[in-house]
Amino acid sequence: MGTGSGAAIRIESTGLVDFQSTVIGAGGIDSTGPLGSTKFSGDVTLASSGTGSTFEGSVNFDGMSWSGFDGLTMNGAATLSSGAVSLNSNNGDITFGDTLDSDATPRDLTLTAGAGNVLFTGLIGSPQLGALTITANNVTVNGVGDNSVGAMTVTNTGLFTTGVGANLLVGGDFSQIGSGSNSIGGDITSVGGIGFATAVMLTNNVTMTSGGGSVGNDIVFGGLLDSDDLATPRDLTLIAGGANIQFLDMVGSNFELVRTPSAATLHRLVELGLPRP
Repeated sequence: MGTGSGAAIRIESTGLVDFQSTVIGAGGIDSTGPLGSTKFSGDVTLASSGTGSTFEGSVNFDGMSWSGFDGLTMNGAATLSSGAVSLNSNNGDITFGDTLDSDATPRDLTLTAGAGNVLFTGLIGSPQLGALTITANNVTVNGVGDNSVGAMTVTNTGLFTTGVGANLLVGGDFSQIGSGSNSIGGDITSVGGIGFATAVMLTNNVTMTSGGGSVGNDIVFGGLLDSDDLATPRDLTLIAGGANIQFLDMVGSNFELVRTPSAATLHRLVELGLPRP
């Protein structure tokens, strides 16, 4: 469907547009009605035409996979239902301009943007998402409040950012495993462990709490750990219970922190030759 130039499908509706089977198009899908809604129950495969897909109204991804080009933008609320959902933008940006939720059951979501960026403007997970797996350049979570997901894995080649007050509530492990660095302004609370493979810069006073109780629920910093500026040393409180806290690189070497682990967890620090905070 489509000519290969511009959008393959243009939608103008104030009601529900329900795609109950597969969709194959020669370009993006453009839905211009902010009061309408769109539902995809079958897989979507869209070729590159220079025009991506934009939805001004709400979107329901109903246990399906999406492969498109030139960007995917949801300006209305996005909901996952029925099963796991996979969205692949083939190096285009993926943008959630409003909330992102599951239905009554937590649903897994895989976002693959490659060289593109992933942006969450609204809150994630009310009710909670399942596992959230992201592969992208820059990944930004800006929803102020509690963003609730299952296990969360971020593979970023650019910057992973949580905005000031954009907290993460993670029902499994939180793992940042990309080559890019991290800018953290919200608290992180995990049922499992918390791990950063690369440098972390704090832009606010932050508390990180792991599941504790076992070695697998460790808090690990694999790169440098700093505040964002000399004039704004940030408090960092780390709570790991019976698990370990590991600093594999220097702490405060560029811009100092005010506080590191709480007294209750100091005895669990791995011996890396670092002075006691």
